[in-house]
Amino acid sequence: MMNRTRSFATGRTTVLNASLMWFAIGLVAMLGVATIFGLIPQMQEVSITLFSSRPFVILLSIFAIGLMLALTFMVRKASVQTLIMMYIAFAVIEGFSLSILLIRFAFADQTWKILLLLLIPSITMFIMGVIGYKQWFDFSKIGRFLLFSLIGLMVAGIIMIFIPGIKLMWKIYSIIGYGIFTLYVGFDFWRISRLDEILNISENPDKSIVLRYGILFGLSLLIDFIQLVWFLARLLLDN
Repeated sequence: MMNRTRSFATGRTTVLNASLMWFAIGLVAMLGVATIFGLIPQMQEVSITLFSSRPFVILLSIFAIGLMLALTFMVRKASVQTLIMMYIAFAVIEGFSLSILLIRFAFADQTWKILLLLLIPSITMFIMGVIGYKQWFDFSKIGRFLLFSLIGLMVAGIIMIFIPGIKLMWKIYSIIGYGIFTLYVGFDFWRISRLDEILNISENPDKSIVLRYGILFGLSLLIDFIQLVWFLARLLLDN
């Protein structure tokens, strides 16, 4: 804790600062694209046409997952410029995907729900971010639980796609999913805090390392936010 305080006093760039900066950049890019394709009438037609094609949706999902995995595994090897391009590309793709939600609520004359989609996850991330970064809870104790819970969510989601008429189960699934990713937010901020402590041991930490991990954790936080939005959307949708 002393080292972390000292880093703030000397103005040293921390992984937290870098992570929040890249999270904000990704969020602006994502919401900008979502707004353009989700709320502007002419662009809504483009979004609806493309998302009506199942092959397009599958390819878009695969590309987004590929970017996420590539950035994660190449964080130490790829150039910073390459990492930034992959990160922005991921944010743009997710923003385009999010546009279909905005269209759904706009067509149902429920634009007020769009505010809830942004406000509630933001409050969740702020609260869990403070808990995680201040290390008020040791999230390392639930790391394995979160991993297996994520796998369980993915498997259950795939199975439920092929089972019709289970609206209540989707609601329960969404509540559980929101809870799991709420914990993931705390876990990610806890990891950022631990990394800051490790880097602060060194008097002259490599700024490139801070930037690279800032992009990586910015991606993690953006994914957390996206998942919170999607799980909350399933709860707010009437059908």
